[in-house]
Amino acid sequence: MDNIIQRLKEAYHLETDAEVADFLGIKPSTLSMQKNRGRFNLERIIEKCSDLNKNWLLNGTGQMWEPEHSGGRKIPVFASISVADGGELDLQKSVKSGAIFTAVDSEANLPASDRLIGWAVSVDGGSQLLKEDDIAFVNLSQKDLRVGMSYLLATKQDICCGRIIKENGSYVVGKYGSNNRIAYENVQILGAIVGMMRSFDT
Repeated sequence: MDNIIQRLKEAYHLETDAEVADFLGIKPSTLSMQKNRGRFNLERIIEKCSDLNKNWLLNGTGQMWEPEHSGGRKIPVFASISVADGGELDLQKSVKSGAIFTAVDSEANLPASDRLIGWAVSVDGGSQLLKEDDIAFVNLSQKDLRVGMSYLLATKQDICCGRIIKENGSYVVGKYGSNNRIAYENVQILGAIVGMMRSFDT
């Protein structure tokens, strides 16, 4: 995590951690707390640093700034997702927090779909798969029912992640962060989770 802060200082000509906190729009004590717990607010980084190459920022590889003709592209990242009355995703009303620039190829394990988005997980559901401040990459074109596949889902109450399970001959959804099962008929599949980015675990 210290390497990431050093790269932020290098890219934006910042000298102290207090200047990094100011650049990110957080208090120095918040930055210090995030460093101590070993998790950085990924959504905030994406919002403030979408012009940086994420591979360079996270692990120091590649060019600092977003390459123009590298085969990569920007994936929009949403802080919250809005669903229309018919159960379809409404990106116009969803809150976009920024974009991640990344390669979309077999090495990155992300499909080259123009319907690929990121969803910033805002609540730690207690899941091993996704935790608060992680980014789930969702292929909005992939909505086919597959047992064991993880999906971004809409229920009447909220947007959540879950895995399709077959129990007693029926399809149910195991909602992450919950022991409860939801009947498949009571959810709307928004897209398949095809990748994720951890919030700078150290």
